[in-house]
Amino acid sequence: MDASATSNIVLTHIGSSLTVVGAIQALKSWLGSTAWYKKIAAWAPRAASAIGAIAVHAGISWTWQHQVAGGWIFNATIPPLSVLLLSLYHIAVQYLYQETAYQGFSGIQSMQQNTALQQEILALLKQLPGAPAAAPAAPPAAAGAAK
Repeated sequence: MDASATSNIVLTHIGSSLTVVGAIQALKSWLGSTAWYKKIAAWAPRAASAIGAIAVHAGISWTWQHQVAGGWIFNATIPPLSVLLLSLYHIAVQYLYQETAYQGFSGIQSMQQNTALQQEILALLKQLPGAPAAAPAAPPAAAGAAK
């Protein structure tokens, strides 16, 4: 890849990131004291960041251009619909991969938590009066195999 192309990509990501972060901070300062924003404050910045990331991934770019006569112009470039649809497809596939991995790891964590919970319950049951001090006996099939 050409060095100038790489620097253009890096500058695009840095500029887009700064624009999104600036927009999020501006919204926080303007809307931060409202009751409805306080309800969505936990997830709204992440949603705005995700929307900005999707826009950059889809090839939507924006710049502010200073005019010689004074003032600024917001310039946005949006790719053709076919490119946007293909980007949405790739985003959806990536989301499915991430969700599948998340659900899989959540299941593993749930099993680990259940094992720890079972051990805690057994420890509490052993503290009850009349509880056996030793571990439970092996099932009859296993006992017969040992003879």
